[in-house]
Amino acid sequence: DNNRNTSNTTVMKTLPVQFSVDVAVSSAPELSVTHLNFSLGDKDPKPISLVFKVSNLGLKGLPVTVSFRIPYHTDEENFHLVDNTASPNITNCSIISSQKHDFVDFTCQPFSLEPESVVLFNLSATITFPNKQQYSEKWSFSGFKKEEDFTVFAQLDFNKTFYHQLSSDRENDTSRFHRATMRVKAELVVPPDMAMIIGTGTGGGLLLIFIIILLLKTHAALS
Repeated sequence: DNNRNTSNTTVMKTLPVQFSVDVAVSSAPELSVTHLNFSLGDKDPKPISLVFKVSNLGLKGLPVTVSFRIPYHTDEENFHLVDNTASPNITNCSIISSQKHDFVDFTCQPFSLEPESVVLFNLSATITFPNKQQYSEKWSFSGFKKEEDFTVFAQLDFNKTFYHQLSSDRENDTSRFHRATMRVKAELVVPPDMAMIIGTGTGGGLLLIFIIILLLKTHAALS
């Protein structure tokens, strides 16, 4: 037995260490332009500016990635969005081609989100109203208002193998901290057609005078 070779083999398994972080993306409507008014007399393209905040409320910095999705038009396609850009103050964002043509995706390069810091992302676009003629030919006594809206989406990502989001949620649903939306409304106001109202009123007045004269003549003939 003394000549027998014996060895002890030790198997070690490395487990990744997860750091607790407290990060979130949120919309900032108070810094944004989210409501636009159009009229038949004011149909020029109008700019919008949408601001999102990426915040690190914790004491640990980490690399993060932010992405956005903006539609090309509203559901009924009365308003279109052109010249979409994303302008953060810390990284570069580029447009990712989409297989669908209903929206445009922006993906920003990873950057280090420092402890107790806030990074602003400014999305800008121009809203156009291409169907002017469709409403210019409509006559209306009372006028009308048409509203359409659309939603812009923001997504915050990081390496969840090394970082764990803190949460006080009983269901431990931390994904809600990493998604944000902002709703934008475009409104078209078509006032009453005053020419039609005046013309109708004038025509009605003449008809009333004609009826009165006819009644007077009939009364005189009977007398």
